Amino acid sequence: MKTQINILTVLFTGLLAWSTRAADVNGTWLTEFDTPVGHQKYVFNFTNADGKITATADATSEDQPRKVTFTEVKWEASTISFVESLKFQDNDLRIEYTGQVGTNEIQFNRKVGDFATEDFVAKRVQSTTTPAPAATTDGALLPTLAAAIQALNEKANYSWTSTNEIVDAPFPPMVTRGQTEREGFTILTAEGQDGEIEAVKKGDKGVLKTEDVWQTAEEYRQANQGGQGPGRGFAGRLLTQPVPVEDAEDLLKGLKDLKADDDGLYTAELTDQVAKDNAGFFGRQPRQGAPGGFTPPEPKDAKGTVKFWVKAGLLIKFELHTSAKITFQDEDHDINRTATTEISDVGSTKIEVPDAAKSKL
Repeated sequence: MKTQINILTVLFTGLLAWSTRAADVNGTWLTEFDTPVGHQKYVFNFTNADGKITATADATSEDQPRKVTFTEVKWEASTISFVESLKFQDNDLRIEYTGQVGTNEIQFNRKVGDFATEDFVAKRVQSTTTPAPAATTDGALLPTLAAAIQALNEKANYSWTSTNEIVDAPFPPMVTRGQTEREGFTILTAEGQDGEIEAVKKGDKGVLKTEDVWQTAEEYRQANQGGQGPGRGFAGRLLTQPVPVEDAEDLLKGLKDLKADDDGLYTAELTDQVAKDNAGFFGRQPRQGAPGGFTPPEPKDAKGTVKFWVKAGLLIKFELHTSAKITFQDEDHDINRTATTEISDVGSTKIEVPDAAKSKL
């Protein structure tokens, strides 16, 4: 009988240890919910070091941001609990949280003093959004910035304007306007040498409109086989241009010396490789070959910095500055480039795709 009890004890202890490991609370978790006093948004950051849990958050209430350090943090099996102390109308308010931790979700109950109780779900910010720490940066800032990008990615739609300006260039700044919907269409419009250029993309398919004619990538490539120069390359690259969320995610992989201020501005230097990847005539090298017959020259000695603006937990703007040397037509040129992307109409963008473009997708 004693042997059987010992065996059961060992099995139970092992099962308890397995269940504790199975529920991993480490990482960044994002949530939004409504309360009687307004809309709330939290970006939770949990760290489990040798069984000791640290819990913090970047919180926003009715567009008013604040930083939170939770107290009375407890972790048992798959349950986490902690307390937020808040000042409300000159009164001290105790807010108690209890969460059941799953693989990618935490089911939370939030008790606000003796006034209200709310239930909400926090979702894990996936590792595809938070890059591996290839460069040294502030460990607390990076997940928060990544969560702001992820928050934009989860919106139903948004618009943006990107301006690409090269110092002393013989052409004006290149301006691209875009609209995108999650898992739907993306529309891009830009001014080219021969007038306005439009592109419509969905998934890995895209069509391009020049001179009132919609063409697939292959049709455009065949029509411009003899073309040379950056003008044609710029038109073709619209089909491979990423949306802002993808651009911002790629930049996160090469940040170093990340800093932030209290107004939601993040600044960082770029690693040499990421700076080089973004220092060409048109910015980042495309993920796939761009139609149009022009391959930009490779940058040398590239350096770069980047700024991100975050408001209410959402990415609203980012600005990239790069400098490099480029050899073009047997001459070396110093290229100092600034690319600025501003996000607008989040959740209210309406996308209208021409029938002629749809018919070719």
